[in-house]
Amino acid sequence: CTGPDCGNEVARYLTIAKDPMEDTAVQELQRLLLLMLGCAVQCDQKEMFIERIKQLDLDVQQAIVVHIQEVTDNTENVFNLHWGELPSDQFEGIFKTVFNQVKSLATERDEYSKIIIELSQEKPDQSLPYAPSPVSPVPSQDKHRQVTIDLAETKSKLRRLRQEVEEKNEVILEYKEEAEKINVTLQQLRQENLELTQDARAARAYRDELDVYKEMALKSRQLEVEVTKYKEKMNEMDYLSKRVEEMIGWKKSRGW
Repeated sequence: CTGPDCGNEVARYLTIAKDPMEDTAVQELQRLLLLMLGCAVQCDQKEMFIERIKQLDLDVQQAIVVHIQEVTDNTENVFNLHWGELPSDQFEGIFKTVFNQVKSLATERDEYSKIIIELSQEKPDQSLPYAPSPVSPVPSQDKHRQVTIDLAETKSKLRRLRQEVEEKNEVILEYKEEAEKINVTLQQLRQENLELTQDARAARAYRDELDVYKEMALKSRQLEVEVTKYKEKMNEMDYLSKRVEEMIGWKKSRGW
């Protein structure tokens, strides 16, 4: 699947291979087919798969669509790795989804590791899960051949399980790297948000100071106007005082 990655729990192949007719094996097989179907309609050749689905009966198409939606419409099953194209307000939700997927993969990795260890510790002379129990102490040639075949199949399954564990470890590392990138982006966004908040507070403080200065300037202009009026009155008083002195001097000169 190239495009959005299917993040649903991987089917347990060992359960399917052990006894395909069991109910649990059928459920795991259904899960495997569901994953393959969800990935098929999202890969580079999805148009081809969709056209082939359209050629089926209508009832079958409707049932397939329901199963496809279980994978594609659930954000916990499918998520887009192209996070640079997503809005920043979705990062936290994506980070939580990635964390849950990594946690689930780690749990599956531990379970597979336990299975590998258990199978590795089994001896050829012990009864294998897939081999019939011997009825006599000396096995026949057919039973010996069956045990050899079962042992080869078990070794092959062990190799596949190891490969799956390695692949899951690689996916976990990729998820961890992406999670770290998201965490860095979130930290940057939080820092930018904090800086914007501080700038907004400073702007409000500057605006308040500007209002105070405007009010002071208005009062200053009013005081200047009053001072000008007082100066004019003082000039008038000086003129009148001089006129009074002149009149007094004129009267004295007249002997009044």
